[in-house]
Amino acid sequence: MEIIREERTYEGIHAVPALVMGLMEVSGIRKMIDHSSMGLGIGCYDLSPGMAVKAMVGTMVERGKTPLYRVEDYYSTAPTDLLFGRDVDNGSLSDTILASRLDTIFRLDMREVQLKAYGLLKEMYGFDTDRLFMDATNYTMFGIRYLTRQTEFDMGLEEKGIIPKESPIPAYGGNAKDGHNDRVQLSLSHVVDRNGIPVVSSSYDGNTSDITMNKDMIEFLARELDMKRCILMADSKLCVKDVLNSLISSGTAFVTKVPVNFDGKVKDDVIYSVLHSTMDPSDTRPGRSVYETDHMIDGHRVRLIAYLLPKAKRDSLEFIRTNGLKRFNKAMKTLSFRTFFCESDAMDAFRHTMDSQDICCFRANAEVYIDDATAKRKGDGKRFRLRITDTGIDDGRLESAIAEHAVQVLITNLPFSSEHSEEPRFKASADDVIDLYLEQYKAEAGFKMMKSGMNIGNVYIHTPSRITAVAFIVSLATMLCTVANMVLRETKTKGEPKKTVKSLVDIHQNALVWYDRRKDRMSITGGPGDTEAIFDLADRLKIPPEYLLTH
Repeated sequence: MEIIREERTYEGIHAVPALVMGLMEVSGIRKMIDHSSMGLGIGCYDLSPGMAVKAMVGTMVERGKTPLYRVEDYYSTAPTDLLFGRDVDNGSLSDTILASRLDTIFRLDMREVQLKAYGLLKEMYGFDTDRLFMDATNYTMFGIRYLTRQTEFDMGLEEKGIIPKESPIPAYGGNAKDGHNDRVQLSLSHVVDRNGIPVVSSSYDGNTSDITMNKDMIEFLARELDMKRCILMADSKLCVKDVLNSLISSGTAFVTKVPVNFDGKVKDDVIYSVLHSTMDPSDTRPGRSVYETDHMIDGHRVRLIAYLLPKAKRDSLEFIRTNGLKRFNKAMKTLSFRTFFCESDAMDAFRHTMDSQDICCFRANAEVYIDDATAKRKGDGKRFRLRITDTGIDDGRLESAIAEHAVQVLITNLPFSSEHSEEPRFKASADDVIDLYLEQYKAEAGFKMMKSGMNIGNVYIHTPSRITAVAFIVSLATMLCTVANMVLRETKTKGEPKKTVKSLVDIHQNALVWYDRRKDRMSITGGPGDTEAIFDLADRLKIPPEYLLTH
């Protein structure tokens, strides 16, 4: 066999990222970003802000969140002049240039830009936005000098005559969703539609509460969307009286879960009624039980709906024995580390901790003793601690605790109906309300794709404004991939396996969009069947083949 050591190169790009970038072009999202950037008075670039976003989205589809210095390598064989502009070469995708474009993106109203992108995709594919699901999370980053770096960066902008835009600042503290409480965090609020497609997202300071983020996001949605035709679903952090009052006053329909401490512990009253009466069997969902009553919030009548799912008691028992007991033991351990001025303060703290547990079947004994480090002090110098023993589950109260934990209580202002309705905005049965709430998982699915599929947690940038811009691009990439997944699902033929963008990256990992510059000719190369499959995917996504390489 002859060995040829002569270098041979090709011009091309992996096919699946090319499809998603083509979707950016065909939908008009890339042009919209560039048009929005023109209003900033930033001049002309070889690599425009929209093209920079397109380049980073392409790498995210295949590799997830990629360090800026690796983007240039990713496109080393690509016809960059066709993909990103006639004056763009590989050097135009350097980390320095991409970081500069992130600065431009950050100066945009990123929520408004993302909402416009959603509108373009909605117009192209005809999906609806009448149901919105809101949730919040956080993501962690390496490093400790974010505030210093942002201050230095903003001072540099001021020297150029540019007024800096306030950026979210990472912070220590809180419960990191990825378990890395040792890192700094940024918070993220996220709204998706009934198809799980991100509508808008926004980054906040790392120590921002879910309630604060919810209020701000609701105000934005009220300005930008006709919320009177929408139903907003969210977890219990939405269930705050002033937030619910504002939603009711604005005519926005909502469904959310009632927390333990809401409005005089109304949830406890409902669960007490449920446990001492009979729940009605669901008319539409076998095995589900339902109980409904009403409640007044500052003169507004709302519906309270309790429900019990078929496997809820089994799941509650499992939770109590594992995560519930673990959480209780952690609370007791934290209490044992505290010091107190007197014995009564120590016992009051113990009783308060026991009473504040949302699951009532845990037991513990507490003994007050003098802290060794202060034992020799005189007068008020002594400090007291608690010795916590015999922690565990009280079997005598376990059955009632399971029942209380298994029953969930929802609150909504949707008009009442005794029968199933196809238009829950105008009338909704109890089962309709429960079904709406149980679709809340769609928001979590969006977060899962952002965190695992797009690796939003792998942040290698140390300027908060640029991190925020990257979070926007990750959310945009998630939007594009989720839309593509929806279209592939809706156009799936009988017997065809389920396809997603992520699975297609693996299935067609050898498929390339190849460009013959000498003959100005594009083709798909790869394994058997790759060519036909990629062109078929482009047709289903309404992407003309030329947009796999051009703009």
